[in-house]
Amino acid sequence: MTRPPSPRLYCRFPDWPRRFDDPIPLPGGRQLVTLTDAADYILALPAKTSAQEHWQLAMQMLIDVLRALIHGRPDPANTPRSKRAKAYRVLK
Repeated sequence: MTRPPSPRLYCRFPDWPRRFDDPIPLPGGRQLVTLTDAADYILALPAKTSAQEHWQLAMQMLIDVLRALIHGRPDPANTPRSKRAKAYRVLK
């Protein structure tokens, strides 16, 4: 069972909870089933381990997948507001 995606990631990248076609088995019986699981696992690695070439490649591939998923979508922070801001009068 996977935990819910990080709200910080989910609001900016809604494809993070997307499931893999085939789960990635880990030592100890755990599995990575979503992009969020993979990102959390990679980010939780100790610095010495994450500096290894194959983990650097895994991080870069995860970033590339994310870019491919959001290609062509507008940045949510730059989308126009659905309601105009209220105009205030300046009283003298």
